[in-house]
Amino acid sequence: MIKFKVYKHQARGWETDVIHHVKNQRNTAYIGLVMLSLISVCLTFAIIILTPLKTVVPVVIEVEKSTGNINLKTNLVDEVQNMTAKEAVIKSLIAEYITAWHTI
Repeated sequence: MIKFKVYKHQARGWETDVIHHVKNQRNTAYIGLVMLSLISVCLTFAIIILTPLKTVVPVVIEVEKSTGNINLKTNLVDEVQNMTAKEAVIKSLIAEYITAWHTI
């Protein structure tokens, strides 16, 4: 009977050690989960804040050959909206030709 009590005491000690170890692992996993979640939320907010900085504003600089004056054209959206289909096709073909010419 004494051997059984000793065995029972040792088994309970082993069981409490295992439970304590499992609880420590669980707590460590929860801490890691919370930290990674906070990092993920911070990165999401950073992307949301930085997204408007990626807007592209087309600007054309026009230089007059005779006088050398420089004119900035920033309202290109209005010019594109007032363009006919034929003009758009011609300008597109010219742009493709220039791109092909300079990449060869």
